[in-house]
Amino acid sequence: MKRYVLILMSMFTAIAVNAACDLTLQFYGMSLMDDSLRVKAVLVAPDREVKVLCDATQKALSKTMLLEQSGDYQLELTIQVNEYIDSTTRVISIDSTMKSVSIDLDVRTQDDAEEPISVGVRLIKALTSSPLVTIEYLGYHTGENGEYPGPFFTITNKSQNTLYGEHLPGYFWGWVSYLFEDKAVRKKGGRICTSFDDRPPIYPGMKGQAYVGSFGCKLRAGKYRFTVFYAVNGWPNRAITNIKKTASMVWYFSEENWYVLDCDFVVE
Repeated sequence: MKRYVLILMSMFTAIAVNAACDLTLQFYGMSLMDDSLRVKAVLVAPDREVKVLCDATQKALSKTMLLEQSGDYQLELTIQVNEYIDSTTRVISIDSTMKSVSIDLDVRTQDDAEEPISVGVRLIKALTSSPLVTIEYLGYHTGENGEYPGPFFTITNKSQNTLYGEHLPGYFWGWVSYLFEDKAVRKKGGRICTSFDDRPPIYPGMKGQAYVGSFGCKLRAGKYRFTVFYAVNGWPNRAITNIKKTASMVWYFSEENWYVLDCDFVVE
């Protein structure tokens, strides 16, 4: 099976009542092999203004665009692999509660040329956390033998909701970004292992630990930002819905809503 992994990441930061925000588009193509690949993404704003996010065949692309409105955006995606081409349209609702929205595309061709190409569309919305859920930096150390590198964090839940981790309900594994002039750059995540023993979520009035990935992350001296997702009152159902099927492609769609916690810290 040949596989392409593409990431369209839209980062939104509210700066006005009308929810003006920066949209950062990142596109990565991996294991392209000998097949040609073209991705076109067009965004139609609530006032019907058309913005072309990308129309490219290169393996990597990154660009930033300002969105000035809340409301429903229409995303039009076109995928072409060799001579096969198909499109789909999805609606993305944007409001001032969102800190970021990412759209991950996963395009796969089958070993059997007669089988249709699979296109996965994963929509991830990161929402502003409740002020009653806080995160604190505990410190950075590697243990006596360097067996478990930090950094380490504590999440305190003073809300009435139960908090669930992104990868496993009772584990809160995030990532770090290097801070350059107060901007988060060079995201770095730790390795994820989902075979850990069960651990309870963070119930109201309780605390829980958060880490970079499942096994920590060694960091040099500098300023960093730790980011972690959580859900409330139940682990999200990542159900995949078939969008449509044609002779050449099958489209799948999933949507997830997460709250996001950030914590800036310094490694000496």
